[in-house]
Amino acid sequence: MEFYNIGEQCSVQHCRQLDFLPFKCEGCKETFCLEHRTMESHKCSSPITVLPKTAACPICSVVISVKDHNLLDEKVRNSFSFLFFLIS
Repeated sequence: MEFYNIGEQCSVQHCRQLDFLPFKCEGCKETFCLEHRTMESHKCSSPITVLPKTAACPICSVVISVKDHNLLDEKVRNSFSFLFFLIS
């Protein structure tokens, strides 16, 4: 069984790792390995601006906005805690 066409090499010149689950950069459209997948790690030549993520609190309808989507859940939880403090 031949596997010559499986995977892609990382576009970083000093890396060139053959990766079977490569990442495609949304900015420069190049292919990267896990280590170089972020725009910062491969020094992207065409970085894109990430729009803030927003969510409305399901209890008080306050709109919460964050740049890092990983922090969105934490901000919503903090909104619940603050609202509970005001009610009690």
